[in-house]
Amino acid sequence: MFRRLIENVSFSPALVGQLGFYARRLKQEEATRRIGLIFTALALVVQSVAVFSAPEAANAASGNDMIYGGISSHAEMMTAYDRDQKFRNVMNMAGITRSELAKADTTYVNNLEFGTGSNAWRSYGYHSRFSSAQGEIKHNADGTTVFSRPHYLYGRGLNMKVIRGYSEKLGSDFAIQYSCGNLWTPGTPTPPPPPPPPPPAPVAECDLLTAIRVSDTKYKFRAKARAENGATISKYTVVVTNSAGKTVKTLSVSSSNSDVTTEDITLEPGSYSAQVTVATSQGNKTGSKCKTSFTVPTPGVSVTKKVNGKEIDQVDVNEDFTYQIVVKNTGSTTLRDVVVTDEQPAGVTFRSASDGSIANDTWTHTIASLAPGATKSYELIARATETVSADQSKTTNTVCVDTGSIDGQPDDCDDAVVELPENEIRVCDLVNNEMITIRESEFDENIHSNDPDDCVRIQVCDLATDTVITIRKSEFDDDKHSRNLDECEKIQVCDLESGEIITIARNDYDSEKHSDDAADCVPAVSESKEATNITQDGTDATTVTAQAGDVIKYTITLTNRGKVAAEGSFVEQLDDVLEYASILNEGGGEFDSEAKTLSWPDVTLAAGESESRIFTVKLASTIPAGAQGVSDAASYDCVMINTFGNATEVDVNCPAVKGVETTVKELPTTGPTANMIFGGVLLAVVTYFYARSRQLKTEVRLIRRDLNSGHLQS
Repeated sequence: MFRRLIENVSFSPALVGQLGFYARRLKQEEATRRIGLIFTALALVVQSVAVFSAPEAANAASGNDMIYGGISSHAEMMTAYDRDQKFRNVMNMAGITRSELAKADTTYVNNLEFGTGSNAWRSYGYHSRFSSAQGEIKHNADGTTVFSRPHYLYGRGLNMKVIRGYSEKLGSDFAIQYSCGNLWTPGTPTPPPPPPPPPPAPVAECDLLTAIRVSDTKYKFRAKARAENGATISKYTVVVTNSAGKTVKTLSVSSSNSDVTTEDITLEPGSYSAQVTVATSQGNKTGSKCKTSFTVPTPGVSVTKKVNGKEIDQVDVNEDFTYQIVVKNTGSTTLRDVVVTDEQPAGVTFRSASDGSIANDTWTHTIASLAPGATKSYELIARATETVSADQSKTTNTVCVDTGSIDGQPDDCDDAVVELPENEIRVCDLVNNEMITIRESEFDENIHSNDPDDCVRIQVCDLATDTVITIRKSEFDDDKHSRNLDECEKIQVCDLESGEIITIARNDYDSEKHSDDAADCVPAVSESKEATNITQDGTDATTVTAQAGDVIKYTITLTNRGKVAAEGSFVEQLDDVLEYASILNEGGGEFDSEAKTLSWPDVTLAAGESESRIFTVKLASTIPAGAQGVSDAASYDCVMINTFGNATEVDVNCPAVKGVETTVKELPTTGPTANMIFGGVLLAVVTYFYARSRQLKTEVRLIRRDLNSGHLQS
């Protein structure tokens, strides 16, 4: 346009008017591009804030944090050490000095670095998260209560950002977790073992495929594989083809197990073949052993079995119970000579049957004819004859039915399970110092001993202090003790009135005031709790999934298991429970909204006395879908956990959207570099067009000035 105007000015003066129109349009264009430049600059300012200010997780802090909200730098941890007495108390308890913290470096640590044994990484926090049976320990750090537990309880193989250093007192590494400021320490370090010999080469093979008939037309498949020397299994794929070689079903089972069973499938009558291919770290494996053929017949028969009307039931020794057996013709033809057999399992004796005969520990009955749809029912009276070990307490009894009208043997089977009484053992109760009888599965090495001498208290002369003391018989040491009490002038006793262990002259002993067993003065208050889902028919709340609006009753109990009066405290930490529920009835307790604790006044319990407190909570009408905690993995994890002696874990029916949390952790990000490059290019383009408009406006102004002054002539 500009060039055309210049070329034609001398021949057509009328174009001077068009030049004025063009000048006005350029002025409007300049204003528009100026506004665009301003908005682009403002957008870049907002973008820079988003780039350089990192977003914070929705659930980034917890009352369990030793440094609330975690840390973002080494310097921030040192500031917390200098300002926070509680954090400093925990470091002192662990034997970690300020200079050792200052020398520590930022890195990443896997929580399985030291395995899952006694040397595993332990993390510390201010709240109880697990039970003592799971490995949680309560510590007193100069008045600050702190709990430690194996970190793998939060999930195995987690990589966490930490500040890692070495403690001379610990004799091992320590770590401070960035997301919460919590301390990590491993167990007692041990010298590294000698290097292992080179591992054998990994091996993986497919071993077996079996077609299992579930009913007339339903089948499932059992596949076995072998993976050794580091080889792994990831998936089983079973392909079922008909007699024409056409694939009718493909079944996949993602599993690392060496023995898997597929889901049931329904097939039309006919002949079929199946082959399994196992995906392993050594490639896909199959073979002749992993192929099978089978036929789906038209006739059908089924058998079902229950014990006392249930799939599984608990029975007592030397008391009769009943197996119920039902045989049904599920096919379309009359079955002849249907044979039903049931072999008695170990620990159980068949006593009588409603029909058929019992011989050689097996019940057998033949049904001469069974019409389509008809059923036959039978009862077997049985009795458990002996107790068994804990791992053998569940005994499966299988009944099978077979008829010549259907291919295969047997044609159908079904199981019923009885829980046999468990063996009992005599152990020493280390709390009460007495021999008791418990079930094998109840044995806890922390409070029980298999050595009867641990329950025998003896008085000895302590050669180091010249005092008569009471010890366990198993603790006697000839170098430290003497059985001749005359070698000591003083004796150690329990003052039954004050509940204190004191040392007195031998002649001052009074059996009515004193106990010669000093252990009788050791307070022994145990804590326990139960949770009941009132809404779901009073069921144990730890065995069912809590729904929105459910009411759960908690009962916490203190029991004095010692010989003298002892004090106990009722304090319930409810921060994890209150993420999904609210307190419905405090049961006379006092709720601390800041600490999220429910507490009652301390009590004094006489020997053998117990006291309980009851409170109820109600789940929200809409279960929150809050994100799982960053610093505390137990926060908003769809489980309500609280501990009073033992931990109760109540599963919560969370919204389906929570499932996304485990799959999609965050949206894709381009990063600050890509964002700033894009913004710079956009600003350059907008600036260029604005500058070009300014230049054209100036050129038109110069042309108009030259025309007005007569410099451009025809």
